[in-house]
Amino acid sequence: MTCGIGRPAALASAIASRIAGWSLPKFAKMCDTLHAWRASRSAWLDVYIRRTIIRFSLVSTASSGSTVDVGRLLDEGPWTGFQQWLVGLTALTIIFDGADNQLLGASLPMIMRDWGLAKAAFSPVLAAGFVGMLIGGAVAGVFGDRIGRKKALIASVVVFGLATSAIATAADVTMLGVLRFIAGLGLGGAVPNAAALASEFVPKRHRPIAVTLTIVCVPLGGTLAGLLAIRVLPVFGWRTLFLFGGAEIGRAHV
Repeated sequence: MTCGIGRPAALASAIASRIAGWSLPKFAKMCDTLHAWRASRSAWLDVYIRRTIIRFSLVSTASSGSTVDVGRLLDEGPWTGFQQWLVGLTALTIIFDGADNQLLGASLPMIMRDWGLAKAAFSPVLAAGFVGMLIGGAVAGVFGDRIGRKKALIASVVVFGLATSAIATAADVTMLGVLRFIAGLGLGGAVPNAAALASEFVPKRHRPIAVTLTIVCVPLGGTLAGLLAIRVLPVFGWRTLFLFGGAEIGRAHV
């Protein structure tokens, strides 16, 4: 018994003598380090407890048969890997949207030379594209409310992908304008549904950055379209550019 009691006493005496030999700045530094470690552990523990409470609430309400507030769970829950993957796929569709929107402008000089037409002859074609985007944004927004943002976004990508590939077969300005109008319907419908989809499935505290990452992909897609045109146009021509652009959009969608 004496030996068992003596060991803690000896250990306490050794610790006391060790601390007594420390200088005051060294002891203050140790206290600050310990305080910072406790604060970080406390913050981590607070997040863990909050997430556990949310998950327990979901399980308990589901087991009791009461209503689960899914919107509150999404707003207050963690930003999961699946949600980040969803935002990435949504941003990818907007990259294709921005690229498709710039293909005509990049290939227009070569089309003018092939068809022997002045720039003014293509003004209705450009206007038809913008009118299609205006109508597509309004119509696709309504369809997104009724059938879901995901389905409306996929339908928009399919529309402007197929219309872009079909432009490769255009024989005159009229056909080019009609196809550009159809492509505009899909281009205009993709952006609002993508922004809404990115915001609806992301926690509230991460919603601004998710929507911003989605929208800024429009100029990124336009930049990629210009780089693609530099490679394709001199070698294969403008028809191959539209065919390749539409095919890539369709393959990415699949």
